[in-house]
Amino acid sequence: MRESLCLFRYLNTLKRPPDYCACGSTAAFPSLSRTHAHDWYQSDAAFLEPGLRGEVRKLVPRDLILYLHGLHLLEETSSKCERATGMRVLCPAKVDRMWAAALKDACAVHNDGGEAYNHTCTYPS
Repeated sequence: MRESLCLFRYLNTLKRPPDYCACGSTAAFPSLSRTHAHDWYQSDAAFLEPGLRGEVRKLVPRDLILYLHGLHLLEETSSKCERATGMRVLCPAKVDRMWAAALKDACAVHNDGGEAYNHTCTYPS
């Protein structure tokens, strides 16, 4: 996500990000080169051994909590950047979509081991 790169740059320099980082900018983002790729492994859980799949399932609730915290930090860093530089990097509509998706995922998982949706979550779909 380009916003993450722009905010990372801001945190390291504490200077106004380039114009291509602004919310709604149509300026071209510089091309990026990858130092590694992950195309070599199968990421579908269906290809895991049943025992390993159960262990991964235990990590899902914790992973969701980490993701939600990271999303919170992304939003806070964007606000900090905007207050300091006057540039909004993370567009409000995108933040809303990211939160909606993350909370929908969080509602689908118990915090006791990653079981399927238990029909008690009241977050609107």
